[in-house]
Amino acid sequence: MEENNYLEEQEEKREVHFYPLEIGEKVLVPCNEINGTPSYIYGIVKVLPEEENGDVEVETELGDYSIERERMTEEGWKEVDGEIICDSCLKELGKKHLVFYHGSDLDGVFSAAIISRYYGSNSVRCVPVNYGKEFPYEEIDKCTEIIWVVDFSFEDKMSEIAQKLQLDYHITLKWIDHHESAIRKNPNANYINGARSVGRGACEMVYRYLYGDEAISLIKYLSTYDVWDKERFNWDLIMNIQYGVRARVGLDVSKAVGLLSETMNSTFIRDLASEGKVILDWTDQVNEGYVKCSAFEGTICGVKAVFMNTNVFNSNAFKSYDGEYEVMVPFRYEKTGLVRFSIYADHNDKVNCAEMAERFGGGGHAGAAGFQLDMEKEKDLHLFIGLLKTSELNPE
Repeated sequence: MEENNYLEEQEEKREVHFYPLEIGEKVLVPCNEINGTPSYIYGIVKVLPEEENGDVEVETELGDYSIERERMTEEGWKEVDGEIICDSCLKELGKKHLVFYHGSDLDGVFSAAIISRYYGSNSVRCVPVNYGKEFPYEEIDKCTEIIWVVDFSFEDKMSEIAQKLQLDYHITLKWIDHHESAIRKNPNANYINGARSVGRGACEMVYRYLYGDEAISLIKYLSTYDVWDKERFNWDLIMNIQYGVRARVGLDVSKAVGLLSETMNSTFIRDLASEGKVILDWTDQVNEGYVKCSAFEGTICGVKAVFMNTNVFNSNAFKSYDGEYEVMVPFRYEKTGLVRFSIYADHNDKVNCAEMAERFGGGGHAGAAGFQLDMEKEKDLHLFIGLLKTSELNPE
């Protein structure tokens, strides 16, 4: 009767679904089985018993040991030495780091991946975010102790958010960002933990912040692409690496974590570059077709521009365009009712893309920035129609 009461109490307390044990499963086991302290340690199930009540062999950082499996029901409950354990329970208890990352490019994805790899995926939960949304307080749970915002900012609200997290949730905010406009919009946020500066990608900043050392080659290459620094490394190599990584990772943080574990392979960079070159050669042909049918000249904020309705958001999309322009502006209408714009200056020091994007409510870097127009808003709709009619996009 006492055991049944204990199990009922655990069910109410944890409020998670329990799964049967499997070989290789990560489990929580009570440390007092090892050293007498009433705490938990992570372990990996190595051997399951042939008999229902045999011993489960578990490998932990304190060594291998066996625990008697006392009970395992058809519903999936399991109990080891009086404590219920399971992978689901492990996932619920371990995620003290909550990472909000810019989910639209590899700089944001690898910023999150570096944090996940550093602390371990069992301690980190990564949530992609994009501009135009409020801070997602609903993502916070009882396990959250530290919140990271990387390669991103919530407009000019970073100081306000940091104070609210500390006072209302007792949570520390770490903010790492390299966007000129975001830093400028948050002049009172210097006290927030993390790092803010321009010139390097967020993924490289995250790496240095955590490891205190120069970033590995892959991260430096991705960083260089994101800030469009054509002087730092061979630019053909940077482009090939970028497209090779895109093919392997997409925008999946877990795949990015996996790719980071391959960087010790002596042929890793060479293989990525070879894969990327094939892809890039093909995309150049596709982009040439886009330019022929969709590119048109106009102005944005009075600056001479070449616009293009396309799915490709980088200056390389305009590679085959031979007209005169100061900035490149790809745009795309999305089913959400938003029209997404990017602005690329391609090292034209005479213009500042971030300042132009800010006039439309966006932001970014001096050489590359972005903004959105909302077709549900009359003012934005008027601006977009004006672009289509007159080839001019100027804020009122």
